[in-house]
Parts: sequence; C-alpha cells; structure tokens
Amino acid sequence: MIEDCDIINSVQVPQLVKDKFLQNGILEKDLRDRPIHYSGGFAIVFVFNVDGQKWAFRCWRNQPEKNIAHRLETLSKEFSKINLPYFCDFTFESEGIQVINNSLCPTTRMRWIEGLKLNEYIYQHKSDKDILKKLAGDFITMCKKLHEKSIAHGDLQHGNILVDSNGNIYLIDYDSMFVPSLEKERDIIKGKDDYQHPNRKANKYANCKLDYFSELIIYISILVISEEPTLADKYNIENAERLLFQKDDFADITGSCIYKDISNLSQQLKSLVDILVWYLKQDDILDLAPFDFIESLKDLDVSYGEKAICMNCGAFFTVNENTKYCINCGKQLLDYKLRKNEH
Repeated sequence: MIEDCDIINSVQVPQLVKDKFLQNGILEKDLRDRPIHYSGGFAIVFVFNVDGQKWAFRCWRNQPEKNIAHRLETLSKEFSKINLPYFCDFTFESEGIQVINNSLCPTTRMRWIEGLKLNEYIYQHKSDKDILKKLAGDFITMCKKLHEKSIAHGDLQHGNILVDSNGNIYLIDYDSMFVPSLEKERDIIKGKDDYQHPNRKANKYANCKLDYFSELIIYISILVISEEPTLADKYNIENAERLLFQKDDFADITGSCIYKDISNLSQQLKSLVDILVWYLKQDDILDLAPFDFIESLKDLDVSYGEKAICMNCGAFFTVNENTKYCINCGKQLLDYKLRKNEH
C-alpha cells in the first residue's frame, strides 16, 4: 500500500510529477522546507504555484473505484461546458504522479481558492444580519442554477463550500458530483450524515436530487443564525463538524433541541422547518423536491375538488380526499398542501 511519505517524497521530484501543467510550478513548503500538505480519507493534497496562481494537487493513495475514476474523468471534460462561477478549474489525470515501484497514481488539479469554510464564514459574521441574509440569498441562487442544469454536488457540507472575502461561494471536492452524462452511475460517496437525509444510504444511483436535503439544512442554518446569533455559539458551529443540525435530530426532528429553538423565530423559518419535517417522512430521496419550489406554493391553498400541481412533473389535475399521487407521473403529492374544503 502506498503511504503518504511515498507521495511526499515523489512530489518533490519534478520528473515524477506527470501532470505537465505543474512540472514547471513551484511546490509550496513550510519553514522547515517540508511540502505543505493536507491528508484526507482517500488522498493527500499539495499546493503548487504556477505563474502566480495557486493550485491544489490532489494525489490518490490508491486507484479509486472505477465509478469514482470515471466520474472524475467525465467531470474534468464537462467542467468546460458547465460554465458556472461556483466551480474551480479542475483536471483529472489517471497517471498524474509516479511513486514507489514505478507505480502511477491518479491525481486531480484544481484552482486554489482563498476563502473560509462555510461554518467559519458564518461564525465570523454571526452578528451581521445583512451579510448572512446576502449569503443565504446567494446560496439559494446557486442552488437554482445547479437545478437548472440538473447538477448535484452530492456532498454539500460546510467543508466543501468556501466563501471568499467578497462573499463569493465556491464548491470544492467533486468525488460525489452528478451531471446528466453520469446518469446510471452508482451513488457511492453518500456525504456527511449531519447533512444527509437518513434514506440517502438506500439510494442506488447518482441523480440531480442528491442535494435537495442538504440544501435545506444549510439554508435554514444560515437564516437561523442571521436571526439569532447566539445559536452559533450554543451549537459551536465554528469548531463542530456540522452547522445547526446533527444526524440524531433527523430521527425525531420535532423533539430535537434545534427544532425548539427555531420555533421561537420567524414564520419563514417555521415554514422551512415544516418542509424539513415533510422531507423526513419520505422513504426515498427521489420523492423530494427543491425546497424553494415547495416554499413558492405556501400561499397556494388547494381545496379538494380544485386543481393541484405535481411538484415532480408540473401536471395540474383535480384532487379529492383519496388523491395521494400524481395521475401523470405517480409521485406522492404534498399532503400538507392539501386541505379539505371547509366551506
């Protein structure tokens, strides 16, 4: 098995770095002349400087599963077409670095972003309501643009979202990402439990709905702290590996501490938590819809005997007290959006 020390030794020899873009770059080192590096679960990351621009050079310790390698190779090609400001320039090399026994390991190269992790940015600005409101607005705009292109990150969480000094949002770590050309690929990396629907584990294939749950968790968290900054300290978001919610909350959301704290805040947040409660009642993440779409229906009172809208396919049809599923696509309807006609 290839050890970190093997890769650290190799990365200091330009001839062993097979990514030609970096061969003339400068490997950043600390005061003791050791390569600056960050170790993760699957890879080790170094920092190169090429013509004044920093790049993250990620070296896999071992060959990733074919599914992941294919995903990274596909994304490397797709990124030139996606044309969204939230992603960093990204290139996958199947044989990016040579290590012991002449083994060749895959690598990814990504433009380095100077910014704070999402939890750090929120904590730093916890007392500035305007900045956090802008962050929430920019976040939901990003979500909508991803939805328009049927793209999902697959592991939305504080560590994979960076915010620069101008408030611009960037997404990093694309191992679990979905684009339409990856349809029917298996959903292997399921994301952090504190951000994922409990039934994400049962999901078999990558799809454009992977982020719906985590998007809501993050959006609610930003708005909550904008309204009640003391909760940033109560839930220790600066140092914890989550924002305001944790996976245990999802087993009994209405009995959780965070649910009780939010119940004292604005009506908007109460409505968003109602959507979260509905999300958690679903057995399949494919039955979820973007929370901003559901929120847009909040003023639409649908009485039995009137027209309803299917959140999945957009079909309009008449409902009665026995209508639970869309007559067009078969998806479950939003029960809490239907009410009996009391008149």
